Amino acid sequence: MAESYDRIEDQPFYVVQYRTYERDFERRRETWRGRVFDLGCGTGIFTRKVAEAADYVVGIDVSPGLVRKAREKMDGVRGAVLVADATRLPFKADTFDAVLSYGEPISHIADYESVIEELGRVVAPAGRAVLSVDNDWNLRTIVHPRRLMAALSSRGGSIRDWSFYDDAGREVTLKLKTFTHPELVGLLQRAGFVVEDAVGIHVFTLLAPLATHARIDDWRARLFRWLHHLDRRLADRWPFNRLGYSKIVGAVRRPG
Repeated sequence: MAESYDRIEDQPFYVVQYRTYERDFERRRETWRGRVFDLGCGTGIFTRKVAEAADYVVGIDVSPGLVRKAREKMDGVRGAVLVADATRLPFKADTFDAVLSYGEPISHIADYESVIEELGRVVAPAGRAVLSVDNDWNLRTIVHPRRLMAALSSRGGSIRDWSFYDDAGREVTLKLKTFTHPELVGLLQRAGFVVEDAVGIHVFTLLAPLATHARIDDWRARLFRWLHHLDRRLADRWPFNRLGYSKIVGAVRRPG
């Protein structure tokens, strides 16, 4: 889906998601200094933004098509984009001062534990990590009895199906890993990180019909915008920062 990846203007779900990334990115402006790593860079939307603030940025993605699109965005800035496997990063230890990963790429990788271990290796002591992942607990979980019982009986997250159409019009279904907050905190701690904060994405907007079209001003669109306003006010506060469809966590690697 490389050709259509950036075309999200008509899809309220993704418009809200990327606005949340953008606000989070600006809020953490001081993080993007020195050498920054963009894990799962996609078409390079945030790779380019980081490059304009950092000394140097390196973005990786497993998709050659997405990397090709990302390279088109990198003209005139300090950085590089390459095809690489996140479970075996081609970098030396302590290479980066910060890592960025928006778009939940870690949830797309079956061996997510190796990815997080690799981040602990390549991020220098006192370096920052800003990672978004699919979240197990959300308002749909709470109001759906079967999902609630499954979440209560599990110590970790689950697998979520995500269906979409690729650039050839074929339906594709991916298996995405969701995380509970304690599970993700534990994985990051074992890799040498301390989690400092979390921001929920799509906390209240999950209650609106997903069929809402961004360019149509009907009751559904108005409801979606109102719920998004609640998200903006509350998504970084407990317990709402634990209840998004996905979420962003900020962490720092322990010194030494």
